[in-house]
Amino acid sequence: MEYLENFDVTLILISHDAGEIRRIADRIIVLRDGKVFNELKDIKSKFKNDDEIEEVLKENIEDIAATNLNKSNTFLNFKRKNK
Repeated sequence: MEYLENFDVTLILISHDAGEIRRIADRIIVLRDGKVFNELKDIKSKFKNDDEIEEVLKENIEDIAATNLNKSNTFLNFKRKNK
């Protein structure tokens, strides 16, 4: 990886292993149906930590599934549900 940085080379890694991606990448873009869905830094900027992101994803899983089924190319707007 240091070699790539020294020569200003971009490597595109396609993976579903979030841990692997985080260890390797300094920039993460989420694609869906071949189009940019969101960038991790934008998602993370809306939440305090990874646990909060996971909690919100769990709270919104039905909306996420419905969007996937409809193959909509819109960004999902995750919101905290009132408790």
